[in-house]
Amino acid sequence: MIATMLLAKLCLYLLQNWRHSSIHSNTTYSEVSHVIRCLLKGGYTFSRRRWSIRDPTKPDKLWPIGALDAVIVKAMARLLCLEMDSIYHLNSREYGVARGARSFFASVSRWPEMAWMVKFSIVECRSGIDHHLLGNFLREHLGEENSGFVDLVQRFLVRGKKYRCQSIGIPQDTSISQVLIQCYLHQLDKILKEVWYFSQEGEQPLKVYYARYADTILLGIPRIQNFFNAARAKEHARTILKNYCDKLDLDVSWEEITSEKLLIFLGGKKKFYVLGLLVSFTDSGGIKVRIPLKMWGKSISTGRLVQEFRGGLNRLTMANFLKLLNEHVEAYLRTSFQYPLSQNQVVTLFRFFHRLVISRSRNFVRLTGCSESGVPGLNISQVQEN
Repeated sequence: MIATMLLAKLCLYLLQNWRHSSIHSNTTYSEVSHVIRCLLKGGYTFSRRRWSIRDPTKPDKLWPIGALDAVIVKAMARLLCLEMDSIYHLNSREYGVARGARSFFASVSRWPEMAWMVKFSIVECRSGIDHHLLGNFLREHLGEENSGFVDLVQRFLVRGKKYRCQSIGIPQDTSISQVLIQCYLHQLDKILKEVWYFSQEGEQPLKVYYARYADTILLGIPRIQNFFNAARAKEHARTILKNYCDKLDLDVSWEEITSEKLLIFLGGKKKFYVLGLLVSFTDSGGIKVRIPLKMWGKSISTGRLVQEFRGGLNRLTMANFLKLLNEHVEAYLRTSFQYPLSQNQVVTLFRFFHRLVISRSRNFVRLTGCSESGVPGLNISQVQEN
């Protein structure tokens, strides 16, 4: 097999980084040369790996592979990201400084006044990706001259014979996983980046706004005078997305919110959660993103923290409790800073968590009667939503 452009870059990267990486102490130059020859000839196979399906509701995990394989996979991810970055649509926010969650929310907040907003969530995105379709997409974008590189990607994804579906699913904990998912979902970006609804009454066409971050998709229907045209545009865009997800063998769930007061009066939703933040409409139809501090305070209750501790109640000390509490606080802080906050919002946020840590620590001491030692005899029924 003739060496392709990306395969040649991959081999050059591997050779240049051999002396400066962790594989140098465990791999000789002759072994690296043999790997490069196998890569160029298309005969390289990855070391034996183990897929894990501990929980059917969560994406599969791929257990750590050898040091040499890890360097190859990392280089594949970097090359693929560089090649695909130029064709990603700007509304697809996931990689690079300009494509983070902050810019995702910033772009959504710049949308005009909306009548509806529909959120789609792709169910079990990683475990539903078809290797054959992914390979076709990569060959389409990279060209047939890089088919050897695409074959290498597919060989990495092949699962063992004991699995019923050997050609479906992408592992979770590898450097190339997110890049491949972005390549697969880019097909949605191409279809939905320009969705217009043309009414039969000869009115001006209505543009449907679109944004995606990872497996979360938002569609926005602008507010216009003709309410029924806006409703038909919403159904039109939703049908397009649903049909194309069916072509990609992806299951989606959806929910919608509206700024129309009549629909809210009739039971329509006026807010939902996107990436852990609360998205709703203003009275004029503008989009408002808020941090749900009240809900977070309820979720970080003393009772729930005590029940989550897995070391046994007799080993639960103040130090262990504070460690668990800090983990929850850090997770919520990371969620908060997905959205560009003002200075006053940052002050309010840190003041809230400062008071919450003090309050939960005092509740723990009051419920257990002991702050430094274990708490044998602690009755879980005593620990309610404090």
